[in-house]
Amino acid sequence: MRRFGFVLVVLCAALGLIAPIAGCASSPPEAHGYQLDVPTGWKPMEHKDVVVPGRPLQAWSISGGGSMVIFRQIKGPITAQQLLTLTLNQCANQPGWTIDEHEVRKIDGLEAMWITVTGWGDGGSLVPTPTGEDPSDAGDESLVRTRRLWLAVLRSDNVLSIQLHCRADQHAEIRPAVDRMIASLRWDGT
Repeated sequence: MRRFGFVLVVLCAALGLIAPIAGCASSPPEAHGYQLDVPTGWKPMEHKDVVVPGRPLQAWSISGGGSMVIFRQIKGPITAQQLLTLTLNQCANQPGWTIDEHEVRKIDGLEAMWITVTGWGDGGSLVPTPTGEDPSDAGDESLVRTRRLWLAVLRSDNVLSIQLHCRADQHAEIRPAVDRMIASLRWDGT
């Protein structure tokens, strides 16, 4: 039963379907055991605006309506490759989603899941698809193609995750800054 519960949480996390969790701290990254050079112009967000499958640590809004959230999750008995495989399976079955990139990377010497998907959203988040229907079929003209980048760095006791959302047509413009930011990530895991 315990394993089923963990798998359910991982599957929900892969889809971003966990309810909003309050408590996004306003303290600096170092207080959470990581260092990260966030691009200039990204503005801190309030925790009430954050929806993640874990405990939010910090969040930013990005010009053009995008968002980035750093959050921590409790690690179960899973590797980065297993988490990637579970996430890929879930993303492949989401109506209107395409998988753009996926791999296991080394981030600060640690294994990390890296995946980007494009689906329907508002540029700052993806629209949930719990009914299995493509959200674009509903005729909501406010929906835009939205790109999600999800990085999950695994340590033995927990996971540090970054989810970034932006309009798909904005992705190429901000990607160099995102890559520099990810390269700057240092995590002591505290």
